[in-house]
Amino acid sequence: MLKITFAMINLIIIALLIGSCIMTSRRKNKFRRQVIQVITMGIVTIFWYTIFLLTPMDNQRMAVFTMGMYYLSIDWLSFFLAEYSIVYTESETFTKIPCYILIVLSVIDGVGILINNFTGHVFHLEAAYYAGTNLSYWAAYFDMPYFLHLGICYIMIAFCYISLIRKTITAPGFYRKKYAVILALIVAVTVINAVYYTLNLPVDFSVLFYGVLGIAICYFTVYATPKHVIERTHSYVVEDVGNAIFCFDVDGKCVYINKAAKAIFGSWDETECMKKIEIVYRVEFEQKLHGEKDSEVWEGTKNIDGREHYFNFEYRNMRDRRGNSIGCFFKLEDKTDDVIRFKEEQYRATHDRLTGLYNRESFFEKAQEIIKACPETQMLLLASNIKDFKLINELYGLEMGDKVLLKQAELIRENLGENAAAGRISGDKFALLMPKNRFDEERFMKSVEQLCSLTENNTYKMHVYIGVYFVVDQDEAVETMYDKASLAIERVRGDYQQIITYYDDSDLEELIHEKNVVAEFDRAIANREFCIYLQPQVNCEGDALGAEALVRWQHPQKGLLFPGAFLGIIEKAGLIYKLDYYIWEMAAMKLAEWKKEGKGQYHISVNISAKDFYYLDLYETFTGLVEKYDIEPDKLNLEITETVIMSDVKMHMQIINRLQEYGFHIEIDDFGSGYSSLNTLKDIKADVIKIDMLFLRETENQTRSKTILNSIISMAKALNMPVITEGVETQNQVEFLSDMGCDMFQGYYFSKPIPVQDFEGNYLKAM
Repeated sequence: MLKITFAMINLIIIALLIGSCIMTSRRKNKFRRQVIQVITMGIVTIFWYTIFLLTPMDNQRMAVFTMGMYYLSIDWLSFFLAEYSIVYTESETFTKIPCYILIVLSVIDGVGILINNFTGHVFHLEAAYYAGTNLSYWAAYFDMPYFLHLGICYIMIAFCYISLIRKTITAPGFYRKKYAVILALIVAVTVINAVYYTLNLPVDFSVLFYGVLGIAICYFTVYATPKHVIERTHSYVVEDVGNAIFCFDVDGKCVYINKAAKAIFGSWDETECMKKIEIVYRVEFEQKLHGEKDSEVWEGTKNIDGREHYFNFEYRNMRDRRGNSIGCFFKLEDKTDDVIRFKEEQYRATHDRLTGLYNRESFFEKAQEIIKACPETQMLLLASNIKDFKLINELYGLEMGDKVLLKQAELIRENLGENAAAGRISGDKFALLMPKNRFDEERFMKSVEQLCSLTENNTYKMHVYIGVYFVVDQDEAVETMYDKASLAIERVRGDYQQIITYYDDSDLEELIHEKNVVAEFDRAIANREFCIYLQPQVNCEGDALGAEALVRWQHPQKGLLFPGAFLGIIEKAGLIYKLDYYIWEMAAMKLAEWKKEGKGQYHISVNISAKDFYYLDLYETFTGLVEKYDIEPDKLNLEITETVIMSDVKMHMQIINRLQEYGFHIEIDDFGSGYSSLNTLKDIKADVIKIDMLFLRETENQTRSKTILNSIISMAKALNMPVITEGVETQNQVEFLSDMGCDMFQGYYFSKPIPVQDFEGNYLKAM
């Protein structure tokens, strides 16, 4: 009766396992294959044990066969259970080699068990009665090969233990249950099976737990555990998400708020917070919605504990499967920090970091807005500039320079008000747009005095210029207005009595002229409109030794233009290096022509500007011209003013020394006009010193000037430097300069700068 009852229970379990197998096959789960394998072998194992129980006691051969199939099924059930445990726990211990070894051993054990039907070498059955009862059953007795079967089964179960115990210990508590339940069931099966063998019971009750284990694996792997993990994950996500979540039931009662929501209302307790939310947010949204909607998003601000918060609001209506509303929730994304950060970045992008005024681009935009918004208001634009501001940094340090700029910004800011804007255009250049009726010239003069007092001492006196432009055309670009106000400053620069100056039409004409010069420059270079004039450099008898190349512009409409009409503009525009290279090449071409004509004894001196050192590789440029036109480098003399050299002695001297080593002659132009003439003689081994006769004209004490001039020429001679005096205009000058030892002369007494062909006709002689 016991065996029949047990068999019936087994059949019920088999039916449940078949149902579990079918349901598992219909689910998408990454462990589906392993679960189906375990359940299938569980069905097979229980089936054979059930057949064994129902085998009549008079059919021993049938009993041996069914018991062997039962043992064989246990081998493979243990194998698939080990594989499931390894895959389920994502363990790396189940590698291919151990897997193949276990399969081979299981096959060997299985073959042995099948052969046992004929040999009885693994186990044999004997009829027995359970103590104290009349219950008969087959008792199994194993021989030595049995230990192979037992060892294989327990090795595979050991893999299950190792994988599940390790994962249960190392996994976070959140996931521990999904491994602990399976481990507990496998332990239960093992213990009951051990009890069965130890007590030699008539029925192996552990077989029931094979079925329970299969059903549990199906449930916890495919259904309960994933669902539990998903639900708990959702719970954690909602609770810990950075956005505030407020949930309401259908009656409008707040039933849940997460951590982020509590943090927003940090000074309120949870109950107070939920009541406040019910009153404010629900009502507010219903007023905003104006009808039924399942979702809505918007932006808004809320003042919480005295601080303005910026939120992105989202509303969602929650419905069940039938479409009935079961409540709603709000999601508040706190964008306060992002908004503040954006405003700070926007401020930094539009304002000067040091002074806090608008930067150049933002000032022009803001000023244009104000002018357009006030068409009836007469506006004016002021531009301010400090003369030689870099001297403040050099004399007093950068800290004082910043202090001056901050003070200047503060004084400008005092004039701000309605319809006004101020900005720092660059460096020490500031601009202010304001209504004309608020402009007080006397007040600005006092502001300038305050600013200048910061550095007022015996060493340096700061001078500030203010250019004023009255806005006439409101459609005119503010950049142009600023340029006009700055032009007014340029007109009086150097006049220390003038502080405030006003723009007039002559400044506009000058601006137009400058823009035209810059606009036409590239065309003039391409069309070779620039030409060289040569001013002879002669000895005391008037015989030419060479000439200085000076530029002229043969303009197609305006005729011949002298350097004063365009050279300063080109230099200011940063184009001087292009013009200089053009003149150098023309001089090199002319020297090559003279060399072919047998007049190679003459030289041409060309000028080098300060910016040429930065825009051009002077060594490569001049050596390239010499090689290109096959001329002697000592015939292309290079004139450099001492002020250019002294602006960066180390860098300039490296270039000059390389040019001299190649064979070029270096002339120091305008010697005596700079601040460090003696330093120049000390530091620079020039080939020629060039002295301007303005040195004599700029003083009333001619005797002292001549004494100094004589000393300079004597020093140059002592240093083996020839001397050229330019600006010579009288015979007396020639005579006393000759007496002093001057070697060459240049000036109107001998010739003004003349076209090349005139110079060649009047001065050149073949060797």
